Amino acid sequence: MSTIIFIEDSSKSLFGGGQKISSIVLEQLQRIGKRVIYVDFAENPKLKVHLDLRRSKVLKLYNKVLNRPFGIFLQLFVLIPNFLILTVTILKEKNPIIYVTSKRGLIYGGAFALLFRVNYIYHAHMVLQEKVYDRLILFIIRNAHCCICVSEYVLLEYQKRGIKNGILLENPVESAVIKDSKSKRVGVFRVLFIGSVIEIKGLNYLLDIFSIYSGSDIEIHVLGTGNLLNNYKKAYVSNNQIIFHGFINDVHRFLNEIADVLVLPTIISEAAPTAIQQAMLHGVPVITTDIGGQCSFVDNGINGILVRPRDTKNILDAILMMKDDLGFYKSLSFNCKEKAKGFKTVEDFGNGFLDIVNQV
Repeated sequence: MSTIIFIEDSSKSLFGGGQKISSIVLEQLQRIGKRVIYVDFAENPKLKVHLDLRRSKVLKLYNKVLNRPFGIFLQLFVLIPNFLILTVTILKEKNPIIYVTSKRGLIYGGAFALLFRVNYIYHAHMVLQEKVYDRLILFIIRNAHCCICVSEYVLLEYQKRGIKNGILLENPVESAVIKDSKSKRVGVFRVLFIGSVIEIKGLNYLLDIFSIYSGSDIEIHVLGTGNLLNNYKKAYVSNNQIIFHGFINDVHRFLNEIADVLVLPTIISEAAPTAIQQAMLHGVPVITTDIGGQCSFVDNGINGILVRPRDTKNILDAILMMKDDLGFYKSLSFNCKEKAKGFKTVEDFGNGFLDIVNQV
């Protein structure tokens, strides 16, 4: 039985949707008794809790210099010790399979495939953003055993770029539709944001609605952390209608007890935001940008509203449409739950993933 060398990079996010899927993958691998060597660039990886250390172990790769000036060049100095760590690990195992979830992981997977003819699998949680080094990334993906795509949007985007080894395996949800979730509450209309507080998430375009709306009947609740969190806290410190909760484990409680609408104003094309799926389980309508995989979940005016990226006025108009029209809101909420009935279960996802691994 092949050992899985699981290369994750959770150094840039406390615990995002990608890490959530990775935790499910780890659980499924260990459910069938696979030996896993978990490798991460993070100092104290959260996913370690999902490992049975009796038949698994954790390796920490070097990452310290990446956030300093000229980090992209200093990366060369950490490549050498990281390659040595992984080389020793691979040579000790019999026919290991490398599983990677990030571009950085792909560099290592591709290199070891050339050096030792090791098979590697890429789980595409992100869409390529047309950066200079993406040509190299595409070359490495083409040589992978397969590229697991988390949504039809991702699969089509990779196929447009000449990727022929893509396999569709949609992200799962961890529970069935929440039947007892409540309808829109009377009074204050509560807007929820779930995600990393970083530039590409476009959170500032949501927070800025109060620059053009003076009503006291809207609240914004921000669930997540990131490098812009303290900046936003300082910038909006005087606004008691914006509440920063930081990182929250139990997002389902917020979706069920607080949220009237989920707003994801992402300014880039995402793959398949798990927050949208979670919201729809609770019948919480979604407002998100009309690009990428995020808009593939939303039928505009049916189970949510699509808005233009970087457009605060458009976001506010969508919120007000839901807030001021209860009949429209209830229709959106009902259709969210109908959409959620088609989401893949963890069991279905696990079986599909294990089929892929067993074919390597």
